[in-house]
Amino acid sequence: MNLIKILGILVFSLQLSQLSYASIIHQKIVLNKGELLTVDSVQVPYYAFNADTVFGQTNERLKIVIGDSLVLSVMNNTADVQEFVLTDFSINRTIAAGATEQVTLHALKAGIHIYLAGKSGKQIDLWGAAGMLIITNQSDAVKSTFYWNLKDFESQKVLQLDSGKSVDWSTYYPDYFMVNGLGKDQLVGDAASNVKGAVGESILIMLTNTGNVNHSIHFHGYHCLAQEVTSKRVQKGCSKDTFPLEAGDGLILLLVPDKPGFYPVHDHNLIAVSGGGKYPNGIFMVLDIK
Repeated sequence: MNLIKILGILVFSLQLSQLSYASIIHQKIVLNKGELLTVDSVQVPYYAFNADTVFGQTNERLKIVIGDSLVLSVMNNTADVQEFVLTDFSINRTIAAGATEQVTLHALKAGIHIYLAGKSGKQIDLWGAAGMLIITNQSDAVKSTFYWNLKDFESQKVLQLDSGKSVDWSTYYPDYFMVNGLGKDQLVGDAASNVKGAVGESILIMLTNTGNVNHSIHFHGYHCLAQEVTSKRVQKGCSKDTFPLEAGDGLILLLVPDKPGFYPVHDHNLIAVSGGGKYPNGIFMVLDIK
């Protein structure tokens, strides 16, 4: 047997072993409209993709491993025609009010992606309706994982869009900033947002910017490794304590703490640490390492 044939068999065997755990994952998400309660008790209309027809401020997280196929049913539980968009997989579907569309995608490599409700019409992707799709390898799928989906909105523009008016985005001055649809006081005790772990543990942090402004997320106490990157401003494999994210960016960060401690993580775009003009109502998490 010549060398080329041997190499071919080895490559095929490696590919087969990588896909040996592949599964077909069925999941359903529902686009709901409801009222978001801000950290200072202001209510504004808001959209989110939830697990069922009950509105919640946090978008569902889609998570699969390399080799899986995701069969995703997307229900539009609103009174308007909506879109479902997953640009990285060339998916763009129009969904009538009350209807459900099914999309299928195949997880070929690790990464983090943003799904959203489209950028036309009332632009509801910018006031809620955008979440994260995460693809990991098998070993990362069992690591402790935390999720930071960064969002912002200007309450006055939300009300204008909700009434069917167009807005001037050149005068966009957001007054609320959130993580997973929650402000700082709402984040206290949120198990998905606030990192808990141990010295030497491998911890994953899934980070997306589904808002309309840029952020710069700063870690006190530790550096993180940029394991997977969807960004022009962060290099894959770099180790840093501050990560810039433009609108639409996503990062998978690996944190391996070298010491115990209780440290904050916040936005260096300091206005984003506020909410309703009050500090620290915005993007502010903690790391609790034993």
